[in-house]
This record gives sequence, structure tokens and C-alpha cells, in this order.
Amino acid sequence: LNEFLDKNYLNYGESRPLVKKEKPEDPWEFSDYPVNVRSRSLRIRLRNDQYFVDEEGLFRTERSFGNMMHELFSGMKSLEDLSLLLDRYVQSGLVPRGERVSLEELIRSKIRLPLVSDWFSGKGRIINERAILCGDSRVLRPDRVMIYPHKVTVVDFKFGEQQKPAYHKQVRGYMEQLKRMGHQQVDGYLWYVMLDQTIKVEA
Repeated sequence: LNEFLDKNYLNYGESRPLVKKEKPEDPWEFSDYPVNVRSRSLRIRLRNDQYFVDEEGLFRTERSFGNMMHELFSGMKSLEDLSLLLDRYVQSGLVPRGERVSLEELIRSKIRLPLVSDWFSGKGRIINERAILCGDSRVLRPDRVMIYPHKVTVVDFKFGEQQKPAYHKQVRGYMEQLKRMGHQQVDGYLWYVMLDQTIKVEA
């Protein structure tokens, strides 16, 4: 090999000319692709309530507190489920650890109301946050439906302090749809949790 050695370089043979192959045309290859034709920019919506808890583990807004309470009540069939449910939500970060004991005391105090305590006694078939397909493109999602042998009770929870006529209309819509599903006797209630008020909605 010394014959081909020129100082520190080794020269041997001739390199072949590089022939570039033509790439076949790909019908699925795009030079540009519009992903947003609307004038408004996209926004990220965070649905999990842990995004509304501050560094000290406290709820920032009344709305975040209401969302968390809705999550808790939707996971309860009866009051016996509360302790285990709270422990699970603390582990998942949904409920701040520092609020665990006070939340359980608060919820138990609210469920002591005579009518409400019956709703969480475990009687009947309990359906929480289940979608009802109405057949006219509407989807209803009552907070709690309790099916007993001779009647059905539907309840909507409200955690704010404002009472609005629209809430009655909302519950009446649930009642009407449940009757269309074949339930003869349907009772509807609004439960203003923080106000300790239960209001029967007339059909």
C-alpha cells in the first residue's frame, strides 16, 4: 500500500460518479397544509380541577370549588362512599390534602337534611351524571337520578348562592324526558347545597 501512499493520504482507484435517482411522485405529499381556517386562535381548556388549586392547596375560585364538589357527588352512591372517595381524590390531586377533613365534615353536614339524607341512603338504583340521548340532537345530563319501584327522583346540585328560573326549566327538561322513557311518576328537585335549601320543581 506504500505505492499509493502520498504523505498522509491514501489514493487508490477512481470514485464512481454519483447518479441521483429520481424520486417517484407521492400523491399524499403536501407542500403546505392548513390546520386552522378560523379567525379565532385555538385555546387550551383544562378540565381537571387540580389546575384551579394554588400552591397552598386552596381553591382559587368559587367555580373551582363547585366543580370539585360536583365531581365528589357524582362519585357517591351513598354516604358510606364518602371517606374512601375523598382519600382517592386526595391521592389523585383533585382534593387538596389540607382540605380533606374539613370537606368531609362539610359534606356530611349538608347531607344531614331530612330529604337529602334519604337521597344518599343507598335506596333505589342510583345513576349519577349519565347522559340521556333525546333523539333531537339534545343530550341531557342530570346530576343524580334515583329509580325506586314506583317513582323516579331527579336532582340537580347547585353550589352557588344564586337561584335562577333557568334552573327550574333545566330540571323540568329532565323530568319530561324521563317520562318519555316510560317512567310514570317523576319528581324533580333543585338542591342549593351551600344554602341548605331543597326546592321541588313543578312539572
